[in-house]
Amino acid sequence: MTTRRLLLLALWLALTVATSWYVARQVVNDSADATSINPVPAPSVLNREVVSLTEQMIAPVVSANAMVLPNADGDGWILEAPAPNDALAYKLLDEPLGVKALIAGGPSGFTCEWIGLGYNGGGIMTGDASLSKTGIGLPANATNVTMQCAVPDDIRATTGMNAMMVIQTQAPVTAPSLPRTAVNGTAANGTVVVVNDDGTTEVRAVELGASDTYNIEIISGLSDGESVLLFPVQQDFANATAP
Repeated sequence: MTTRRLLLLALWLALTVATSWYVARQVVNDSADATSINPVPAPSVLNREVVSLTEQMIAPVVSANAMVLPNADGDGWILEAPAPNDALAYKLLDEPLGVKALIAGGPSGFTCEWIGLGYNGGGIMTGDASLSKTGIGLPANATNVTMQCAVPDDIRATTGMNAMMVIQTQAPVTAPSLPRTAVNGTAANGTVVVVNDDGTTEVRAVELGASDTYNIEIISGLSDGESVLLFPVQQDFANATAP
């Protein structure tokens, strides 16, 4: 009986030592793997859509969700929408070419007379002669620059109704353009991923011009016939070879 117990004890010790060695080896291997970070390759350009410069008519318009509010003088209604970004707000210090609007569940396509930039709640910041030109700033409690236009008297509305404003910021232009999805950037300067004849790619800086919902003008940086990725992803920009 004593001999059998000794054999079982020896077997148990052997199994314990073997298990400990295996666990220790796995920890070392895992640690080595954790410190080996390989770069993530960019997706292959094979079978991915590419585009080239084409002449497109670009109609620079901006749409924004708006709300019906009472006019500041209590007579009639205005539409107020948040300015999507500071660049657009700056452009709209100059009066746009025109504004079309619709009221949800009601009339659409009516002309909405431009009032100017303002701040939440119907306050007017620019109005008739642009208060910003006089150095008058926003009230201390004002937040978020908004765009405002006056609803025509023959359009029925009431406070709180949802609406939409479509603002044409400048006259349409016809110019060499790319789809907006192909360009990283929206104003002044951007980048594209050029696909070379041998299948390699490079990141190219381009100068940008007018844009609308679908296309953006390419002023310089890309030649006719050169192909760029239509839907580049972050890894395309990270791993492509810069010229």
